[in-house]
Amino acid sequence: MSESWGRRPVFLTSFAIYTAFTLGCALAPNWPSFLFFRFMLGCGAAAPQTVSGGLFCDIYPDLGPRGMAMTMLGLTSNVGPLVGPIISGFTSTSVWQWQFWCALILAGVNWPMLLLMPETFAPALNARAIYKAAGNSPIEQEHTHGINEATFSLRAYLRVLTRPIRILSEPIVLFTDLFILYQYVIFFLYFGAYPVIFRGTYAMSDGVSSLMFIPTAIGAVFAIAIFVAWDRYHKRAVEQRRPWALQEEYRRLPLACLGGPLFALSEFWLGWAARPGVHWVIPALSGVPLGIGIDLTFLALNNYLTDAYDIYSASALASSVFTRNVIAAVLIPLTTSPLYENLKTGWACTLLGALCLLLIPIPFAFIRWGPTLRKQSPFCQKLARMKEETAGRELAVRI
Repeated sequence: MSESWGRRPVFLTSFAIYTAFTLGCALAPNWPSFLFFRFMLGCGAAAPQTVSGGLFCDIYPDLGPRGMAMTMLGLTSNVGPLVGPIISGFTSTSVWQWQFWCALILAGVNWPMLLLMPETFAPALNARAIYKAAGNSPIEQEHTHGINEATFSLRAYLRVLTRPIRILSEPIVLFTDLFILYQYVIFFLYFGAYPVIFRGTYAMSDGVSSLMFIPTAIGAVFAIAIFVAWDRYHKRAVEQRRPWALQEEYRRLPLACLGGPLFALSEFWLGWAARPGVHWVIPALSGVPLGIGIDLTFLALNNYLTDAYDIYSASALASSVFTRNVIAAVLIPLTTSPLYENLKTGWACTLLGALCLLLIPIPFAFIRWGPTLRKQSPFCQKLARMKEETAGRELAVRI
């Protein structure tokens, strides 16, 4: 929707939904209404994860600053959920509604900044300019009316709403979603697994066990440092015209090649270190490679999608957000307790680590075959034609 009507309306509408239903969750009178409010809250909260990539494409045509903006978005997206269990672990043990009151306070802090945010999507700005310019001309009004009818026809609605599904059929998006889906599921599965591990093995309270997420947040900060260092190294390599650096895939994907093995390492580490004879610090420190691994993979693959699909990146990211949230919502509540109770911590984490090993080759495959896949992509082909047409018009203006 943001690729047709602009980023700002989607941000405002979705955040209004999130704010209203956060309040609803805090005041829910019964369980069915609470579930409905939670569902609507999630719908509102999902939009920024998809639209932000397109917003950064609008603001930063240069891939360097855009990558840094996506990096900071990734940091907040992954560190934010780690703060949630800590807040609720200390505030909501007696009155569970307090976690929603805290979220509502944070939403109120964000509203002034959101209201001041301007529209950034160029086609939406151009359409508004055409509409205003045509305001006093009957002929142009008729032409503009035709444009608006075409824009808001049922067919156009369907094409806009199904674009994330259509783009999911492309191999780059499909396998990126698969890798991020796996890490996302494990990341949030740990919200249920950590209490099982640290309360059960080390007899910690709810609040203290939630502090075990701090090493993961520290790992996320380390990941940002690695991302910045690689970005600078790659920029110097481009300036020196090194052949490997001129390939688009080497701008982001080597970080995912490092992040995948670190993520798998963290799972084996946690599984076989969390036992009564081992101090709790040792399994807690497994969160550092977990934070580095998930952030490097998440940032690298999301940046790669954003760079490859440009103005269509919101649809590419929307497919990822939709699949991982729906599958995670189904899998995590049904599997966390049975997995760790039946297999115990060691073998449960070993199983998860082995699954991660199967996905590690994905970014390596993109480095090898990514250019071919992008050339075969209808969306990337359309973007290439649009860029050629824009370059041709700019050249004609100069002449």
